[in-house]
Amino acid sequence: FHQSQAKGRVSSGGNRSGKTWSGCREDMWWLCDRHPYRETPKPPVYGRIISPETMAVTKDDPTQATKAMLQHWIPYWDLKGGSWTKAYSPTTSTLHLANGSAIDFLSHDQDLSKQAGVSRHFVHFDEEPPRRKFDEALMRLLDKGGVVLSEYPPGVPPLPYNFPARNRIISGLSRSVVVAQAP
Repeated sequence: FHQSQAKGRVSSGGNRSGKTWSGCREDMWWLCDRHPYRETPKPPVYGRIISPETMAVTKDDPTQATKAMLQHWIPYWDLKGGSWTKAYSPTTSTLHLANGSAIDFLSHDQDLSKQAGVSRHFVHFDEEPPRRKFDEALMRLLDKGGVVLSEYPPGVPPLPYNFPARNRIISGLSRSVVVAQAP
């Protein structure tokens, strides 16, 4: 996933398999200009994370899980003002970095008009988005030739034949795999 040079990259796996972690790590590399595997645009880089409402830790903030991951991965010296409190605007749900880069946090349940706006270098869907949200995000990427990071594109149903592919990827990225069978 991280080494791929493709414009659209898919990270697949079951619940708690590391998709959000992996996507947020990729976001941090793009924003901080430290990607170890690919050349990324020079700062300022503009990104967006779109999360489903079901990821909500609190009803008021469906993007809290991805924010917590980025708080873990982005060093304080890369944040504007040297701290998350100074770098993050709750009014616009945008995190600003010292190098001029920024990422905004949106959710699937927000009105489509909130998804519009300026061009982006990347859009990270934390879970499969509704088709209209996906299409709107693609429009944000056109000017900058940006990339999409997603679990699956819209419309891919959770069918049984999807799970072997997910499990194959998870096991290929893991040092070891433990298989448990329910009684």
